[in-house]
Amino acid sequence: MVRYFFPVFAILIAFTVLGCGSVTKSIMAKQDWSENYALAEEVEATSPLMVDGDLSTMAETQAPTEARGRGSTEFTEAVVKLPERKSIRRIVLHTPNMETFSVYAATDDGDTWKPLEEVKNNSEKMVDISVSAVTDKIRIRVRKTSDDERQAGGRRRGGRMTHAKGKIKEIEIYGLVEAHASESDVGQGEAAGVPGVPGVPGATAQKAAEKPKVPAAVLSLESPQSTYAAAGPVPLKVNLAIGPDDLVVLADSVSDEMLCVKLLVKNAAGEAIPCSKSAPKLANPRPYRGTGREVMVRNARTLDANSVVTLDIPNLLEYYPITEPGNYTVQFDMQLDVHDDFVGSAQTQIADRERTIRDISSKSNYSQTERASLIQGLREEVEELKKRKSKKYLVVGRRGEPLELASNVLELAIQ
Repeated sequence: MVRYFFPVFAILIAFTVLGCGSVTKSIMAKQDWSENYALAEEVEATSPLMVDGDLSTMAETQAPTEARGRGSTEFTEAVVKLPERKSIRRIVLHTPNMETFSVYAATDDGDTWKPLEEVKNNSEKMVDISVSAVTDKIRIRVRKTSDDERQAGGRRRGGRMTHAKGKIKEIEIYGLVEAHASESDVGQGEAAGVPGVPGVPGATAQKAAEKPKVPAAVLSLESPQSTYAAAGPVPLKVNLAIGPDDLVVLADSVSDEMLCVKLLVKNAAGEAIPCSKSAPKLANPRPYRGTGREVMVRNARTLDANSVVTLDIPNLLEYYPITEPGNYTVQFDMQLDVHDDFVGSAQTQIADRERTIRDISSKSNYSQTERASLIQGLREEVEELKKRKSKKYLVVGRRGEPLELASNVLELAIQ
């Protein structure tokens, strides 16, 4: 199965209005990756260009050592050897032509290989693979590329396949690093049963206190009075109170025009009164280039934690034709899509700076002091970008998790 990597970018997302609109919740579980092991000193590879930290260079896979000199083979390979054994959890391959290939890790004896992942029918230029191995050698064995050619003739039906070498711009290898605890976390981390937070050596394990669940959002309706003349106007106010986490939503889904047509209005008999205006269409998808390739996206909007989104409807009768006097109820009963993946300008800028850091680390035309100063400055920029709220986009074609929201039922008398 092919796995796709989007720098914190994060992923984004198709947005479908279900019932009464769509809102998405950002549940950003931070993953702390190590430095790219492939850029360490004394790393050996089939070609140094595969591990030079420069995506503008290109290398090719080679026939296995034991098969060299025998002509073409059914596969070629690339090997990366680290200076020491590492716990490896992620491998990122930048390749313009590799379609079917397998990834292996050297076993403890160094003479055999353990299969980690097989990728088939890949069409991406960057492939992100989750693995689990402790090793000092990784092998990528390529069986099919987009440059393979079938030659007519020969004994085989359809001719003979000529296998091209795999092209590799870069191989990145990562492990995991432990999250650092603040002083307030001491004694409440792993000793307290909280994964990823170190505890105090010798501390007694105890169950962490469960935090009370807080609604992701609360929807409410209000009106200045409960009785109105049939001629109107009938003013309403919609309040969407955001919980302790930011909600990343499709901008169209929380527009005034969209929310106005999503009310559920019923007469005393329970019959729904349809909205007299059509729901606005979602914005047309457009390409966003920020992950090394173009993806189709729609604009997103971040609803800040602990904030309130308010919509004032001057006259309910402009949207819902109430022509008969009587008692009516108004409610929002909404199913929203909750998303935890998006792409955006900050993620793109972070990826650019991390790529520059790799470039500087791999170049020899800097002194040690210059290299340290440049990298430190870039890392500070990355941290600032992580704090900054920037434009976000949701990728078309990807659904989120449903979130049910229902407001209070507002009772109105029309005379």
